[in-house]
Amino acid sequence: MNRQSHTAKHIHHFYQQQSIACAEVDAFEAFLTLLFQERGQESEHERQLTESQMASINRAISGIPTGRQRALKRARDETLYYLNQVCGWVLPPVKVQQFNDHEHLWLVSLYQQSARAHAISMHYQQESQHRIKQRGAPNLAWTVLTLMREVAPLPLNAWCERLNDPTPLERIGDQLTLTITHPVNLSYFDDTEPVSFTRYAVSPLAARAFYDWQCRQEPGNPRVTLNRLLNSLDDFYPSAQRKALTPHQWQQSVQTLWLHRFAIPPEILKDFSEPMRHVSALPQEAASSRVATAQDIYQPPPFAKIPSRAPNQETPFHRWPHAMLIKSLNTPHQAAPTQPEWQADNLLPRLLFDYVQELKQFGGVKKNTLSPATLLRYTSFKNELSTTPLPLSIANDREALQQWAKDRYRLIQDETMEKWTLYQFFRFLTQQSITEHLDLSTFIKPTQSLKIDALSLSAEEVHNLVTQLLTHSLSPMQALFASVSALLSYYGALRRGELLRLRLQDIRCTHEKGQLFAIYITNTEEGKTKSGDARTVQVVMPEIGAKLIRLLLAFKANRPPSEPFIGFEDESIHLRARHYLLPITKVLKQLHGKKARFHHLRHSGAKLLYQQALCLANGAAPKAWHKTHQPVTASLFSTSVVEQRFQYWLQGRSFSELNNMLLFDEIGRMLGHQHYATTRLHYLHGMEWVAPAFLPQQREYTHAELRYLWGMKPGSNDITRLLMRLSPQYAQLSSSEKQRHLPSFTHAQLTEALSQRLGSKRKPNGDKEQLQEAESNDNEWIGLWTKGVSSVTQTRPYRFQWETREQIKRLKETPLAFHMVSDAWRAFGQYQGIEWNKAARTALRPLGELHLEKKPPQSDDEGMINGKQLYFLSPCNQKVEKALHTLKQSPLKYHCHITLHQNRKRLDSKKWDFIQAALLTAKDTANKIIIPTGRTQLKIVLELEVTDPLLLEQFQTWWNTMILNASQPKGHTL
Repeated sequence: MNRQSHTAKHIHHFYQQQSIACAEVDAFEAFLTLLFQERGQESEHERQLTESQMASINRAISGIPTGRQRALKRARDETLYYLNQVCGWVLPPVKVQQFNDHEHLWLVSLYQQSARAHAISMHYQQESQHRIKQRGAPNLAWTVLTLMREVAPLPLNAWCERLNDPTPLERIGDQLTLTITHPVNLSYFDDTEPVSFTRYAVSPLAARAFYDWQCRQEPGNPRVTLNRLLNSLDDFYPSAQRKALTPHQWQQSVQTLWLHRFAIPPEILKDFSEPMRHVSALPQEAASSRVATAQDIYQPPPFAKIPSRAPNQETPFHRWPHAMLIKSLNTPHQAAPTQPEWQADNLLPRLLFDYVQELKQFGGVKKNTLSPATLLRYTSFKNELSTTPLPLSIANDREALQQWAKDRYRLIQDETMEKWTLYQFFRFLTQQSITEHLDLSTFIKPTQSLKIDALSLSAEEVHNLVTQLLTHSLSPMQALFASVSALLSYYGALRRGELLRLRLQDIRCTHEKGQLFAIYITNTEEGKTKSGDARTVQVVMPEIGAKLIRLLLAFKANRPPSEPFIGFEDESIHLRARHYLLPITKVLKQLHGKKARFHHLRHSGAKLLYQQALCLANGAAPKAWHKTHQPVTASLFSTSVVEQRFQYWLQGRSFSELNNMLLFDEIGRMLGHQHYATTRLHYLHGMEWVAPAFLPQQREYTHAELRYLWGMKPGSNDITRLLMRLSPQYAQLSSSEKQRHLPSFTHAQLTEALSQRLGSKRKPNGDKEQLQEAESNDNEWIGLWTKGVSSVTQTRPYRFQWETREQIKRLKETPLAFHMVSDAWRAFGQYQGIEWNKAARTALRPLGELHLEKKPPQSDDEGMINGKQLYFLSPCNQKVEKALHTLKQSPLKYHCHITLHQNRKRLDSKKWDFIQAALLTAKDTANKIIIPTGRTQLKIVLELEVTDPLLLEQFQTWWNTMILNASQPKGHTL
């Protein structure tokens, strides 16, 4: 069966699931064949149809002289709608407008059915009163209509499948929910994952009806089919004056009820009506119980310390480390090979080894244990990687990594096991911190449904992330840059490239010491936006985070406007990604599982923006969104914060004065999306949290309804005890008032009391109550960051800490301080730090004491600024050679100038030749001075690009303390 035949059946199934009449499978297959013939091989993998391709297809269809032309035109429209909605294709504007017109006609058709919808509603209410009072066996029609009215007006096919599914209701926080599973062949998740689904909130009445249906006792428990459901609905709502309603007409009737009952926007109504429009997130993996160390989270692989391979060295591809690991499985008595070190010029040996190690430890998706032969098949693509290494420079560059993977993928023949295994390896790469930005959509056939990476974090979880970044032992400036990156990515919903390219001129605090920031996203010399267009994002964040943003703005107040906001002076974009985004990714994976990545901060920020927009439209946040264990989230939904974020758009007007449908366009604009469809499908995961913004969450209940909800007998007097427990004021009423009393309860109140009675299970990781925090104050993060900055006297004895309180204090006070700090950052090893173990200190000791002197006037150059230089007075021997070699291997960035002071009586010695051969490297210099008396020695001047003389003095003091007091016990301070 060819590819077009598979796709044609998927399209036909898509419309069948919605009970919508569509073209035949043969017509779909014929149009798909024509479509891919016109597109050609060059655009075979693109999810786009150009205007010229559309015109060519239309000409080909118009040339058919029979009624087959009509069938193909219908198949064309239905196929393109499917490709646009499910597969994410970009269509010509004329086709998009046609579908928009179709949506308008759909809305008109709903209003035309108002009379029938009203009649069905009246009949349903009468039957509901009867069923609640009289009970009896669960009725299929009444159950489905209750679910459609209270939960979502889904197609009848979807409810048939859900009623056949024994999965119980699930409780998430204060909500009862149920899931609607998507068709297997249309799943938005990868084939190795569970089928994608959409989660809906369930009201107490619908929950009882659903539970009773699942507990029903029928002979043989026959399945619910569409015909059975239609027959039950016809019996439930009989009429001799009308034809039996089709499944689509039943759905439209309930959709019309939703329009009138809830005044719901059409776009949101479609979200509730079509499960495929939203994807809910899978349960988060349990976070590792291992406590992450600072090195685990913050330090990137020590690439800088790895020497490059010699040109004549055997390439690593001839002896893959992972192949030796697989081979060792056949000889269990031998020790398995150790994990290889990272190589800056090729990450693949380590990545493939880790991939096989994970398969060995955890097995595959279906099997717990994989044989060595299976592991060999899973890595059979290694030959395609043998001639094309993956260096660190490519891994750090999103576009370069994408092109590298695309080139490797296209080398392998389609529909082969080898291509599938390479795709699985690429999936593994997306879960690794260094390569998480690889986009897998490029490797999926354009006729397959999009793959959605569904994960969203609450504001509390993001704030917990920032707290983690600030409380681990790492460089103060790295902690500040990483924390600010996380905050801007979340509150601004920025892409990683947009954040890294952000310049000082692109971010502005609208008021002094304010919480509102205007962020300008545009093309820069370092790259372009994804759409190529510029946009402005308004960001309002709590004062606790705004203080960090303003602090960094103050540090860089005197820097050029075109300088990047994140990072040091002249720090490349790839280094900024590694130094500040990689730590965030590692913390996310530690807290939320290996699938979590930096881009999920943008997902979470998009959800926050959408929720704040709904708060603006409703005039206030739904009470269900105000949770006692989420104080940060509650503050972000306050009227003042919401109005502050949208004040640029409102411009002094109230929301009622604006076209409310423009709000969705504005959300898309702030996110850089051309269509709302991109936002809802890729970023707004699930519908259960949307329901409180549009559906009533509180209502009055009769005594009969409460008896029904609690499963009491129709005339039970236990209702009195129940009401006294649920409603304290009930006890104060007189007997006559109690009989007439209609208590009002929220869904959350009844969920708490009913969830166990209805057999619901609490979803693991479903709520965030574990994030309850102590009362925080606006200075907490500033305090944590300041606490991480040491003073000079607190420097550890064997590690040089140049980022001291004295240096940080000068950032605000001295205009050129940030330039000097940037120089110091480069000179003192960036974030690797200057620290030597005992063996290294022993090797360095022959250099002796470090001296500081004024530079001679004749030696003034760029490398030695501010008139001071560091130097050693050392003998000229092999111990000094070893010491200089150890110093060169350290992260300290310097050049040295060696002066040989040679006694005139020892001119025949070979020390000058020794210096030239053993002590000098590429950029070092040397000269010789003949002295009449005194011993022959070396003066080794360290040329550090440090512009701050105080730092040179601190480094001198630290060095001499380390060398002269190398035997001091651990914990000694300077």
